[in-house]
Amino acid sequence: MLVSETVIGNLATLTPSPPLSDITGYFVTAAYSAPGSTGPGSDPIPIIQQTVCLSRLTYNGDSILATTEHSLSSPNKIGLFLYIDGQPAYSATGAGNLVTLPLDKPLQPWQHAYVQVAVIQDHTCGPLSQPVPVLTGNLCLQSVSYDGNAISASWSGATPNFEYTGATMLLFQAETLVTNNSVIGLQGTLTLSAALDPAKQYSLRVAPTFGPSRGINSDAIPVVSSSGTFTRASYQDGVVKASWTTGGTAGLTGCRFTLLDGNELIASVPAGMSGGAIDHDLSPGTNYRVALRQMAGISLGPPSYAPVLATAALINEVITESDKITVIIAGTTGAQAFLYKGDTLQAGPVTASGTPLKVEFPFEVVPYYEYKICVQAVQGSALGPISAPVHVISGVPNILATAYNGDDVKLSWEPMLNEPVTGYEVYLLDLDHGTSNTAYTKDDFIIVQVPPEGRHALQVKAIGAAASGILSPAVNVIKEKARVPSLAYDGTYLHASWTASAITEAVYQISIIDDNDFTMLFDVAGHETVLPVSLNPSINYTVKVRVVADNATGPWGPGIPVLSALPLVTSTTADHTKVTLLIDDASFTTKPGVTGCQAYLTRDDGVVWGPVMAAGTPLQAEFPVNVLPYHTYTAMVQAVGPAGTGPLTNGVPVLSAV
Repeated sequence: MLVSETVIGNLATLTPSPPLSDITGYFVTAAYSAPGSTGPGSDPIPIIQQTVCLSRLTYNGDSILATTEHSLSSPNKIGLFLYIDGQPAYSATGAGNLVTLPLDKPLQPWQHAYVQVAVIQDHTCGPLSQPVPVLTGNLCLQSVSYDGNAISASWSGATPNFEYTGATMLLFQAETLVTNNSVIGLQGTLTLSAALDPAKQYSLRVAPTFGPSRGINSDAIPVVSSSGTFTRASYQDGVVKASWTTGGTAGLTGCRFTLLDGNELIASVPAGMSGGAIDHDLSPGTNYRVALRQMAGISLGPPSYAPVLATAALINEVITESDKITVIIAGTTGAQAFLYKGDTLQAGPVTASGTPLKVEFPFEVVPYYEYKICVQAVQGSALGPISAPVHVISGVPNILATAYNGDDVKLSWEPMLNEPVTGYEVYLLDLDHGTSNTAYTKDDFIIVQVPPEGRHALQVKAIGAAASGILSPAVNVIKEKARVPSLAYDGTYLHASWTASAITEAVYQISIIDDNDFTMLFDVAGHETVLPVSLNPSINYTVKVRVVADNATGPWGPGIPVLSALPLVTSTTADHTKVTLLIDDASFTTKPGVTGCQAYLTRDDGVVWGPVMAAGTPLQAEFPVNVLPYHTYTAMVQAVGPAGTGPLTNGVPVLSAV
């Protein structure tokens, strides 16, 4: 006997000293005792020395489930003992490693509860294990985020009577546990072996842990497994806008819209189910992008991304033609263009194509209306900022005149003051070879050298800032020179005729130029004319003719002198065989174009003799006429040149009386 104790009643406590060793076989008996006398001992009851370890304790609100570690065999059982605020409250036994303790009511979060386990054999209980707290409080999830690979979460709350050291994250699909993970602290990550199915509904719960004890699961928070899809992302005037479609996970409440510079966060805002905006000035040339995450309360789904184009597309040129407007675009791999009439959208957006990028608007502009072109870069669902407008040149230059002088053409047109014009391009067309040369000027006229051979024409179009207008109708360069084979002046009228070409619609311009370069101009249809002019015999005059067709003029033909000088008859002599006129050659032969003179003799009954060319030295003209005394005779002379004659002098009487 190691130790004994005499007590009154039916409860005794034995305290061996020293404590029992690891040797097995200890037992206890009990017997009645009176002073000086002891009754027979009871059957021996073995003392159980084996201990049991509580490896896991789970409280779910309705019961407590304990998992133990031991190597006992039947008929031994495990006893589970629950203490509340230091007092025994509930107990249960179970075979094997699991013991379940049902509760008739849930434990309250403020109650201090713990459990111990021990080996039970018949009426014998082994040593109790170390107490393990029951976590009666619960946690509250604050955020849930699924990025496509893992689920991150944070939570708050604690068991009031024990500082919990961690938590268990539990992922469910419907009511089936998919996976879990134990973490330390107020946040954690649950890494997944495979991505979640966007078509299925998932939820996350979290429970507090303290050593082997795990508390009640928190309320389930849906895990958003599906992504939204961007339909458009654009940037304009310091605002990033996007639109999107949502779906997949049930119970969505909104979206999270984020602007990134590469992977660096710039701004993030809550947004609705179809679109959102972020105010932020972007720098051209930087690679921005936006991210979209669907939300269900505090839960965020996996992100989807779209680029943000911060750089505007460039308009290289806007080319206006009679039936279309062509826009050449640079600075981007994709673009679209808009056509405005005033501030009203007339056409577009039209997607650019080709190399270089080009958009054609099949549109006939109304001259001098205000039209504008804007473009923006396009990359998938991303739209860049709309460019500054480029004004369309809708007017057509009105050519006023082209004058060819044999070497070059002076071309002039009406200035286009109401158009956004910075200059003009002039095209010299070689009609025989189908080629052209181009010149540029900021003025409303230009002088262009023209080859003397071949057929040529001229066109003009206006040029603006990155814009060009419609080509004017071509105006032919008239190179032919009109030639005057016949020119006569009778003192009152100038009689002229000329030869010129085949331009059927042409008219002709005649100029009479004096010594002082004073010019008289006459427009004449046809190839001859009679002009009433009064010329001074002492002044030299020249006549030139040129071809005029519409507003084009050809070069002046060779100048033909006008024979305006009056030869002076110094004497007349008559006899029975002839009439002789002496003429002062100094009075007219010094004049341009004079090659001689001719004379006429008239009688009062209308008989005319002549013309007779004057000849000899001194200059004289002879008429083989026998003058009759009862008639009156008069002599007249006029200068003669290659193209015609000058005016007749006033009649000089011939004395016929004897």
